[in-house]
Amino acid sequence: MITFKRNIISLALTGALLGGFSLTAKAQQAETPIADQAQTEITPDELNNFADAFVEVQSVNQNVKQKMMALITENGLEVERFNAIQKAKNEPGSTCAGNGR
Repeated sequence: MITFKRNIISLALTGALLGGFSLTAKAQQAETPIADQAQTEITPDELNNFADAFVEVQSVNQNVKQKMMALITENGLEVERFNAIQKAKNEPGSTCAGNGR
């Protein structure tokens, strides 16, 4: 069990470094100065709690992604096309109809 949690912690930290927690990280950055984050000590119990939460968050995240993809396809679009339209809609100067700009 300890090895499993160490693997999860390692995976979680790697994922966080690669941007796996982009929304969470952005929220935390807004609330916590970087200097405070570097000085934060993490207890073994907190690290275990983090590992447990990480596994659950990943599961929820996967379920949400699947639901979003289903909604997109149910509305007659492929995910790639949906993403392209979303990107175009958010670009300044876009001629995408209804972009509100």
